[in-house]
Amino acid sequence: SETIRVGTRFHVHDFSMFRNIEETYQMMEQLANFAAKKLLSEKGAFREEEYFPAVTKYV
Repeated sequence: SETIRVGTRFHVHDFSMFRNIEETYQMMEQLANFAAKKLLSEKGAFREEEYFPAVTKYV
């Protein structure tokens, strides 16, 4: 079966059971491109400290 794997800093997620895997992948590409453009634009300038706060562990 076909699966789309999405990885974050902390987890990996696998998605499957798509009606049309090609269409799903194209939509994911469009969303990723849109997000990248927004992060790099002057107006929506990327600020890492706001979007990705420092990770802390309580022991």
